[in-house]
Amino acid sequence: MKQALFVSVLVFGAGVGSLALFILANRLASTFGRRKQERLRPHYAEAIASFLAADDGAKLPSLPDWKAARQAFWAVALEALVELEGRERDRLTHALEDSGLVADATYRLWSRRRRVRRQAADALALVRSERGAGVLLAGLDDSDRFVRLGCARALAELGDESFQRRILETVGLEASIETLGHEAEVSPGLVAEVLLALGPRGARAVAHISTSARSEHLRRVAVAVLAALRLPAYAPLLRAALASRDDGLTVEAARGLAALGDVEAVDVLLDVMRDRDRPAFVAAEAASALGKIGDPRAVPVLEAALRSDTWSLQSSAAEALAELGGDGADALQRAIRSGRPLDRAHALAALDR
Repeated sequence: MKQALFVSVLVFGAGVGSLALFILANRLASTFGRRKQERLRPHYAEAIASFLAADDGAKLPSLPDWKAARQAFWAVALEALVELEGRERDRLTHALEDSGLVADATYRLWSRRRRVRRQAADALALVRSERGAGVLLAGLDDSDRFVRLGCARALAELGDESFQRRILETVGLEASIETLGHEAEVSPGLVAEVLLALGPRGARAVAHISTSARSEHLRRVAVAVLAALRLPAYAPLLRAALASRDDGLTVEAARGLAALGDVEAVDVLLDVMRDRDRPAFVAAEAASALGKIGDPRAVPVLEAALRSDTWSLQSSAAEALAELGGDGADALQRAIRSGRPLDRAHALAALDR
């Protein structure tokens, strides 16, 4: 009995030891691979810069088959694509296709590991290669929502309108919108990225969502996207959202109308600032919008806000008055002479910017 127990303990110890050695070997290999990649990065950055500076017939250097080298080159290329536009971007994308690196990324979308699939989808969104479209469409049915949304964004970046319906279905924005929207509830930032990637092409669908969705999160995402797109045709919709009792909608709409410089929004913005039931952060956003739009009718309301007891609202009101100039600057001078320390401090800070 004792002998059997001794053998069992010995076998168990050997197993634990083998596992520890395996983990240690993996960590050492991973560390070695990372160090090798770091050494290669400057060389590959220089190679990409030389390729882009050369004539159209130039080619990227051939890559060795070992994994660390290809990963290092891929990482440097993705960083370059973030900064590139137009012909240079297209040239690098085509070169990555020819090198087989785009094919490697599409293959990783079939990985069993979610992290690998997510990274592949995000990378393909940066590359914007049509060669990955088929696999990206399949990725819209992935079991992981982050992979689905990553594939949707990658397809949106391609600019092919034939993908739009599938993309919208993926983020829960199809015709039966009243019962959907789960993706926006759990991942509003990712949904916004997908819709922004659609750009003006998807604006009509986004506008419908902003007014029709039951999901509060979904409506806010849609209004934020419309605001970011800065399309004058949708200013009336943003003005309607501005008057909403949903503070999140009001804030997003105020930002969009400020970016558009929409003078017709001034009256509603003033109403928002006068509404005592609104939180201070909403009034502060309205004040900022009034300053950017530049209508002098806002001066009395902004001057009153400067005398409030809320730091963020005082700061926004002071900055808005400074942006207005003229009567706004006069209001700031009155605040400086008022004898109220906080009013004076905000006014001086705004004039000093």
